[in-house]
Amino acid sequence: MLKLIGISKSYQNVEILKDINISFREKEFVAILGPSGSGKSTLLNVLSAIEIPDKGKMLLGNIDIFKLKKHKQDYYRANYINYIFQNYNLIKYLSVKDNLLISSNIKGNKKINFKIILKKLNVENLIKKKANKLSGGEEQRVAIARSLVGDIKILLADEPTGALDSNNSHKVMKVLKDISKDKLVVMVTHNKNLAYRYASRIIKIKDGKIIYDSNPNDCGNNLHYLIRKTKLSFYNIVKMTYNNLSSKKMRTYLISMAFSIGLIS
Repeated sequence: MLKLIGISKSYQNVEILKDINISFREKEFVAILGPSGSGKSTLLNVLSAIEIPDKGKMLLGNIDIFKLKKHKQDYYRANYINYIFQNYNLIKYLSVKDNLLISSNIKGNKKINFKIILKKLNVENLIKKKANKLSGGEEQRVAIARSLVGDIKILLADEPTGALDSNNSHKVMKVLKDISKDKLVVMVTHNKNLAYRYASRIIKIKDGKIIYDSNPNDCGNNLHYLIRKTKLSFYNIVKMTYNNLSSKKMRTYLISMAFSIGLIS
């Protein structure tokens, strides 16, 4: 499904990824292991096209993602990729439900039962709660729930159990394993025990190079995919703006007063 060919990436003349060649199946659960600074998170960012490598190709079917125009790369990220970020990236002034709705609308999915998604992660009671009122563990599980919205093809997870206790870590891993029956799941983790217990494929990376692959994919890549343009609706842009202003009423009022005084003067 997704194939990296000769991927190299450097920061300030330090080579982080060195000639990465790897192919992923359409349905599998891949765990990437390695010490801090080995290039694991950079590899995830390349897979999501958040970062463009210095050299190499990334093929989705027969499409080289890095040769596409920016708006088509945006479509790839919005419609093929969901990313569980290490720092969650929830919109703080929106409720849990609205955070899920934004993700749903970007992907063009109108009818989704969010309660079922939240129930899988035992956070269904948080659906009306503002994101800035959540604990670290709740934020993590809501971020994972958001990543399950829509008919995406690839789920990337950067330390998805990092802020969770043992019980909730196993719940999340079971959800990810279940998702991998229909999609490609690529997870970065330091937890070897969870990786070996739940993942179907283990990849080890060290000093920017892949040093071990338990189940390499040697099959061809003959699938065809469609890349179009996507955008958020005007209604949702207005709604997000209103909620942002409402969550900071005093600041909005003071800015309006200052602007009015300046305009009158």
